Amino acid sequence: MAVALSVGERQRSSGRDVLAGVILGYEIYCRIQDLIVNRSLWDHVTASALAAPCIAGRLLELEVERLAHALALSAAHGNTLAAVRSGQLSNAKAMANAFVAFQATLCSLLAAEGVTGPLAVLEGRGGLSQGLLAGADIVLLMAPLCDHFRISDVSIKAYPCIGTAQAMVAAVLEARTGITDPMKEIKQIEIRMADVPFVRRQVEDEDRRRPTSRETADHSFYYLAAVALLDGELTPAQFADGRWLEPSVKTLMERMTIRTDPSLSAYTPASYPCVLQFATENGSSRAVEVFYPKGHPRNRMSPADVKAKFRGCARSVLSEAQQTKIISLVLNLETLPSVTELMSQLAVNET
Repeated sequence: MAVALSVGERQRSSGRDVLAGVILGYEIYCRIQDLIVNRSLWDHVTASALAAPCIAGRLLELEVERLAHALALSAAHGNTLAAVRSGQLSNAKAMANAFVAFQATLCSLLAAEGVTGPLAVLEGRGGLSQGLLAGADIVLLMAPLCDHFRISDVSIKAYPCIGTAQAMVAAVLEARTGITDPMKEIKQIEIRMADVPFVRRQVEDEDRRRPTSRETADHSFYYLAAVALLDGELTPAQFADGRWLEPSVKTLMERMTIRTDPSLSAYTPASYPCVLQFATENGSSRAVEVFYPKGHPRNRMSPADVKAKFRGCARSVLSEAQQTKIISLVLNLETLPSVTELMSQLAVNET
């Protein structure tokens, strides 16, 4: 979306054209995710190296040859290694997609001025068909658009954490109902996740077992479950002041067992379900199953939920009046003759 908005602002594009760019970007991005075979080497944001120049190129109205060079330049330089999401995580994880999107936009602007790229980058020697897309049927990228757009399959995160933990956090918060002091009342916690390589690597990652940074904490199943259990919520506030180092949090983390369960794998990759069970000090237990967390296409957030999430994220940098104006402009984006006013409202006054 950032690519569509920024290039749309530069080109004074209509809201309708920006929306079309966003829909196109998600279509390409999701198709590439379907084709990625070896996820152990490449981070998923590498897909943006092909999706983002499609957005920018369309809004820049590049003719076919220059659009091809924009894609080639971006695909050749936008590959991101899985190392950004391994071990104790750094700021590189948070910036991963932004760097790819920035570079893709730059490549599109360069191509518009005649800069060329390696046009054989998809299927040629040393290209993506021998790396990120090895063994994939690249023809699927060019399948005609149909009545169902892939953006309709996209989830909106209800919680500020890794996507594979959304159901787990929802399960923790549901199971917590009626518990007043988790430290005293909860003896043991068992969490079951889908048994697929993507999740298995996250469960087995020892660095996520005991996070030492904010970036690792929001990707740590153990921390996320513990802090949500303690606080009864998971918001950006739960990642302040090094909460992952607090004794109470670490104690609850040690009471957890997290494992993968093949019976849950059928829900993937569309969803990453969770089955959670508490054992309490008084000998009772409770279990919660969440197969489609709030924000999933099969359990959509309401318009009110989405507005509340936006206000929660924006309140520290935008006034309430700005928030209200932005919401109004976004709801009417398709009819806006230009996105200029929207972008001016999104600007943060740092004085």
